[in-house]
Amino acid sequence: MTPLADQLAALGLRSTAAHPDDVVALAAKRRWSPTQFLEHLAEREQQGRTSRSLERCLPRSRLGRFTPMSDFDGAWPKRIDRAAVLAGTHVHSRK
Repeated sequence: MTPLADQLAALGLRSTAAHPDDVVALAAKRRWSPTQFLEHLAEREQQGRTSRSLERCLPRSRLGRFTPMSDFDGAWPKRIDRAAVLAGTHVHSRK
């Protein structure tokens, strides 16, 4: 890491520290004012923190994999117990 990247990381600006040259080049290309640059920096850091938080929380949630709606079989089941669905309870089928 460069000294600037090390300093940014020490301040907790990890998203910016990962690619400081890219952030500066974008600001120069778009001719941002100092305020616009700081707004971009704050937004980028917030997005990075949200992303890292989600990456930490998902494995802990133990949700597992979901079936995409495109793979859902809409033909099954043939009947649904409306009262059970509305009540939020699971009713076992009777034989």
